[in-house]
Amino acid sequence: MGSFRADLLPSFPDSPHLRPLPAREGGPRYQVMRDWYFTDLSGEKWAVKHGYIYDGASIPTISGALWAATFSKFDPRVMRSALAHDWLCDVKPEGTTSNGAADLFGHMLLEDGCGSWRVKMMVAAVKAFGPQWELTDVGPATR
Repeated sequence: MGSFRADLLPSFPDSPHLRPLPAREGGPRYQVMRDWYFTDLSGEKWAVKHGYIYDGASIPTISGALWAATFSKFDPRVMRSALAHDWLCDVKPEGTTSNGAADLFGHMLLEDGCGSWRVKMMVAAVKAFGPQWELTDVGPATR
């Protein structure tokens, strides 16, 4: 799968400040060390608060084939997009949908240098197998 290259992350736009946490069941995780802000595709600005923990890009695998064709969970090219997507899926802020979160994931992947065919494959997997919610199924919003 590869390993996280912390030395590369600062070269990506609007990089979050993260620290690795000890691995546990389910694999490695990272914690946000400073509030991190991102803007969705509609122009709405969101805040991921200090202390939020996520597990990187949890792209579903098909016998490992999808990972081989994409990236490791903590490749710098997926860290920012995975953080925004995981936070949106956990919080489900008012006015968001799972498809919107997946589209933002893909947009951020492209911004961070992922190739378009890989992005299409990763977004399709997230839309097919990731969390699903519509505008009516919202949780508490944090801006």
